[in-house]
Amino acid sequence: MASGYAKASGKLPAVMIHTTVGSLHATMALRGALHQRVPMVVLAGESIGFGEAPGPDPGRQWVLLADMGGPARLVERCVKWSFGLNSSALLPATVQRACQLAVAAPQGPTFVSVPMEFLLDTLPTAPPPSASLPRAGAANPEAIDELARILTTAASPLIVTEEVGRSARAVDHLVELAELLGAPVVEGWSPG
Repeated sequence: MASGYAKASGKLPAVMIHTTVGSLHATMALRGALHQRVPMVVLAGESIGFGEAPGPDPGRQWVLLADMGGPARLVERCVKWSFGLNSSALLPATVQRACQLAVAAPQGPTFVSVPMEFLLDTLPTAPPPSASLPRAGAANPEAIDELARILTTAASPLIVTEEVGRSARAVDHLVELAELLGAPVVEGWSPG
């Protein structure tokens, strides 16, 4: 559902799933989102106190659902970035960072496991100030000139693209370049 929402709306979805079981069930969808470069922020609960600390008892099922390293370790191969929160003070900045990384190129899912003890706690700090995404640096003009020279003198240039169709403007530029070089264009596929 989150992938469809992101693709249809262009907005960043946030998803909350159950701890270990939810994380394991989500891995197929997360891997698909990673391959398709669909941004989303996924949060999973967990327990770090197992009812030993004052406060709510998570119940005996948490012992069976716990895993060494928490849910963040279970999904790290299926997402761009995975983090197991270890302090409630870090929650706002961690979610902000997860959002930034999800929408930064190449886009993809990010994952944060949040202990339920932190979700029930009062945040000790104010939310972090809004942060903008880092901008890509400008290309080196000499490198562009050298690349243009290599391409225009190549005997049989071939253009391999990936995900270029996401931007109509990029397609127009690709067609122009391919026609200028007389180069065939093939769609590549990266497993992530």
